[in-house]
Amino acid sequence: MATTAFWNTDLSTPLMGLRPKLWIAVGRDYSREDVKQWILESHTAGGLSHFGVLSLPQLAAQILGVPREQIATRSMRQEALRLLMRPKAVHHRLPELKRLKRQRTFFRKLDRAIQNGRSAFAHADEAQVFSERLREKLGPSALRSELEFLGDLFQTWLEAAGLWDDPRLLEEARKKIQESGWPEGQPQPEKMLWISQHRPDARSESFLGACAQVFTIERPQLLTTQKPVTTWQRWHTVDDAAEALAERFASYKNQADTDLVDDVVLIPEDPEVKRALQRALALRGVPILDPRDPLGPRKEEALKHALLPLQLAASRFERESVVSFVRGRAGDPKLPQDYVREIYARGIHEGLASYAGGKLTALHEELTRIAAAFKPRQRLDQIAEAHLKILKDQKVSPRVLRFFEKFWNDWWQEWKILGESHRRAPFVYWWERLRDRWDGTTGWIEPLRPTFGARIYRSTQSPPPQSTPIRRLWVLGLPADTLDEPVGDYWFTNRDREILSGEFQVLSRFELRQERLNILKAWVHSSENVCFLDNHWTTDGKESDSLMPLLKEIDIEQEWVREDRGSHPRWLASLTRLPPVQPQKIDLSQNFTQGADIRLKAGALDDLSRCGFLALGRHRWKCRNLEEPDIELPPHIKGILLHQAVEELVRHRDGHGLFSITSEEALDRAWKKRAPQGLLQGLRLQGYVKKNLIEVLDSFSEDEAKYIERAQTRVLSLENDLKLTMKFPEGSVSGRPDRIDLHPQGVFVIDYKTSSDVPTGKRMLQDAYRLQMPFYALAAQQHFKKAALGLQFICLTRKSSRSRGVFFKDLNGKQPGSLTQLMARNASLLDLPREEVWSTFETQIRELLAKYAQGQFTTDPKDPRSECRSCSLRDSCGRNRLTAEAEDTVS
Repeated sequence: MATTAFWNTDLSTPLMGLRPKLWIAVGRDYSREDVKQWILESHTAGGLSHFGVLSLPQLAAQILGVPREQIATRSMRQEALRLLMRPKAVHHRLPELKRLKRQRTFFRKLDRAIQNGRSAFAHADEAQVFSERLREKLGPSALRSELEFLGDLFQTWLEAAGLWDDPRLLEEARKKIQESGWPEGQPQPEKMLWISQHRPDARSESFLGACAQVFTIERPQLLTTQKPVTTWQRWHTVDDAAEALAERFASYKNQADTDLVDDVVLIPEDPEVKRALQRALALRGVPILDPRDPLGPRKEEALKHALLPLQLAASRFERESVVSFVRGRAGDPKLPQDYVREIYARGIHEGLASYAGGKLTALHEELTRIAAAFKPRQRLDQIAEAHLKILKDQKVSPRVLRFFEKFWNDWWQEWKILGESHRRAPFVYWWERLRDRWDGTTGWIEPLRPTFGARIYRSTQSPPPQSTPIRRLWVLGLPADTLDEPVGDYWFTNRDREILSGEFQVLSRFELRQERLNILKAWVHSSENVCFLDNHWTTDGKESDSLMPLLKEIDIEQEWVREDRGSHPRWLASLTRLPPVQPQKIDLSQNFTQGADIRLKAGALDDLSRCGFLALGRHRWKCRNLEEPDIELPPHIKGILLHQAVEELVRHRDGHGLFSITSEEALDRAWKKRAPQGLLQGLRLQGYVKKNLIEVLDSFSEDEAKYIERAQTRVLSLENDLKLTMKFPEGSVSGRPDRIDLHPQGVFVIDYKTSSDVPTGKRMLQDAYRLQMPFYALAAQQHFKKAALGLQFICLTRKSSRSRGVFFKDLNGKQPGSLTQLMARNASLLDLPREEVWSTFETQIRELLAKYAQGQFTTDPKDPRSECRSCSLRDSCGRNRLTAEAEDTVS
């Protein structure tokens, strides 16, 4: 590889030692760590002093002798702006800012606008000239006037508090050099290199001009004479491109192979691209040389869980916050599941008292301790002390504890500097301040930094200094409009900067675009091989613009040829026409002992007759849906409540079909015995649900009276009175029928359903479908030694339909003693001997038992349209995807 110089400057001046003659000032587009590493690698003897490589604000602080503790951090500046805007006299003068304050990131944007605005002019006179010029061109601006007033107020506050920010450091250092020269006793260089691809703002330029009177300042330029070999690949999404790149990096076998050292990845300022690359690299075990991630605190699960006690107290123990807290607990893995089920069952929305008693007693005690730790009005140090104590009691990792100790200490020190250490405020106030501060918190530094891994840079950074060209440069996910980012803010808009840039040292959007293009060119011309990894679709599903216009601006002496790569094999399966479907036949015969006593519940038999996979999932795998509470009762809970209420009505019914209690009284009794689960708490909501249920019960009572008057039956048993068991050679089945009525000729089995989607007798007999009720008929006939006269589904709906079941024509009609009153063409009315019907049902039950004993389960719903539409396991078996495929094939 040919050796080239990185900068077009003479570096013979001593850089090393305690008093170097050459200093290096680094702009915001360079990493000072990269510059230091390059210096140490290029000079084998000596070391770097703390002022050998620094930024312009650090150089200004060195000249003024300002310690680091007196330089206001970003969070401190934002808190100061809040304090300055609080007084009514100030607040009334800022109507435009008051309107913008509704934005959540308002103070972050305001701080950036004030920093950029004060840096745009070198001194107060120039600021006044800016205002006059903009007023002449564009007219008065209320927002800009408010920013100028607030900027002056902020500057005054800094001076009064003895604090500094970058604009004030640069201005005061310039004044000191111009008025009294270089400070006595301070180290002084002979020459300084100003390394940046960006044009300095007016205040930085003024400071550099003052320094140039004391020592020589050079602004070296990158040597971009390399003629790279370029390629352009277009993948389906950025995830596909990241997978391909990570796969290549993983092919470098070990640390001894130096291939990975020769690769550099350039990504845009887009967190989605960074996350995609990090995910792909982590999947293949490829480390990143600088693993610190600015999004770390927001992504790190340990840190997010450590914040949950604060979130609980701030949200008044809102349900989802408590569920997140419970699921992150260590210990018994079943305990969080039990807690979550109970929380959802109670329909809790918020409030500490909602978690008291029952299965949540231990959890309520823990939440009570958290509530006691965070009182209604506290100081910041009290909040910090309480939170750290909770973390110690939870025995979090030492690393997490150290992170929060530093987090709270930094905040408290800033609060004392701001003079707000005495402030007591509601806990919600502290939580909002913490959220704003958390968004700007940098990630923690890994204790062991890898010495071998992928080098990742942002597209706004300039190439790192090195004595040899980059062998392979990978540009990942660069959008076509990456050069066109606006530069305006609250103080100076894009239009304002365009007007001022013609006369003053103000950066406009067009100049920023050219600077970014120069940086991109520097990357390309500092590399031997360059590959642009483009993507056809963005992360939000939009089609990406072509990179061709951008690539032409880079000015490479070759034709750009795009290679369409499509999707990476890892993601290709997810883009097929239909997702893969799991096997529809499941063989568990090895888990069943031959000849074992098979015992099924009637509900399992019913599910087995509906669909094999339904029985397998519900009764062998114990699959359950965890439904969040809602304003309506879950269907199964509604069924339990109505069953109990109907039972109360039937128990208080005389032989003439008259009820001694009302529907409302029956529902109240059922509500106390079987408290509904999954309903959000609230009296108004309960009243609404009860009103709808009472309408159903009234409809049932009306039809029940007609049935008793015609059929002349009496109740023989209800659900809680009798358990029926029937043994067959293949196994036994047991269950509790909802109701059995006694007729002079035999017994009549009744089942309550909260849905009107019930089968007809003809369908049940032909397809061996929904065999729970036929089993009850057979078992009741055996138990009571009386003939089974039929079975009936009573739909507990407003229509209260009773037209489905297994009925026989000899007991159908208007005459007294008739169990039903149906038309002759009704599909549930059978014209067959009862013995033949019950014998057929018995044969079907035995066949299902034999199938279950063999461990063979097939996804074969008897009624796919109704069963699959309401099935709770429809996303597990894959049957719905097969059905869609079949329908598409037919069409």
